[in-house]
This record gives sequence, C-alpha cells and structure tokens, in this order.
Amino acid sequence: MSIGVLRRHTRDRLESLQRLVEAPKIEGPLPPTPEDYQELVSVVLEFPDPYRRVVDAELRRVFTDRSRSIVQLQQLRSELADMADRYTSMVRRVEEDAALRALAKKHLRFDVTTANLAEAVATVQHDQARLVAEWPVCSPEELAQVPALSEQGRCLPIDQAFADMKGIAADELHRRLDEHKARRKGYGWE
Repeated sequence: MSIGVLRRHTRDRLESLQRLVEAPKIEGPLPPTPEDYQELVSVVLEFPDPYRRVVDAELRRVFTDRSRSIVQLQQLRSELADMADRYTSMVRRVEEDAALRALAKKHLRFDVTTANLAEAVATVQHDQARLVAEWPVCSPEELAQVPALSEQGRCLPIDQAFADMKGIAADELHRRLDEHKARRKGYGWE
C-alpha cells in the first residue's frame, strides 16, 4: 500500500472511529450492551498501530522524496499531528463515558480495557512527539516564534547546535573543523 493511501486510510479510519464513539450519544436513550462497549473499545484500541506505520513511513519518505514543498511538508506534519490530537480527544470521551465507567466498576474486563485506552493514548502521543521532534520542517507558528526566542537568547549558537547533532562538545567540533581546513590546504583547495 502506498504511503498516501495508507495515510488517507488511517485518517478515514479515525473519522469512522469518531462517528462510532459519538453514535451512542446521538442514537438516544437505549444504552449499548457491555458487548457493544467492548467492541467499541476494541476497535478504538486498534488505531495506534496504523498511526505508527503512517508516521514511520512519512518520516522515511520526508528524507527521500524531495518533490514536496515546505508548505506541503508543513501541511502533512499538521495533518498527522491533528490525527493524534483527535484520537486523544476521542479516547478521553470514551474514558469519560458514564456507562463505560459503570461497566468498569461491575466487570473486571472493562477496568482492564480502560487501562488499555490510556496505554493507547500514550502510544499515539509518543508517536506524535517523535513526529514533531524529527520532522525537518516546523509549523508556521513555530517559525514565527524563532526571532523572539533568538532575541531572548533561548536559541543555541550554531556551533553548539552542530556539536549536539554530532554528539560531541563544541571544542571537539572546532578541533575537527580546524583539522579539516588544514587537510584542505594540504590539497591546495584553499
């Protein structure tokens, strides 16, 4: 399955889940059975795996497919992060559902199920945080904050940023750069 199709499938799946979660509230006073709740929660618990596959695939693709513009990359990051936010919100609604909480008090399996919901949210939020941290293009809002952060002295100096990326101290980076420059002179390149 192509990445674009996988992303759309995952987004559509999330929208279907949201409709399922909201259905008991819309359909009226007839309370769903315990089995209905178990099925609903089971379906909700399936979402983190496809979401992780999409995030992993898009993180690989962002560095290999150079055809997308910065605006497209910003939109894609926003779409993927929004999926995680919507999932988290939906699970919170399920967890706060009075009927499900009443079932959890009566039946041990529902208590375990609600614990699984919290784990699923943690998984999706971890993938979202990884997406935001590893995505090479920040959001327009984050980009607008950069000048203010720089003026406040909250941005790393460029040499320290490169040293951190290499996992070495800034002094070591400068030493390596000096060695590199000396080798270039030796080849007559400078």
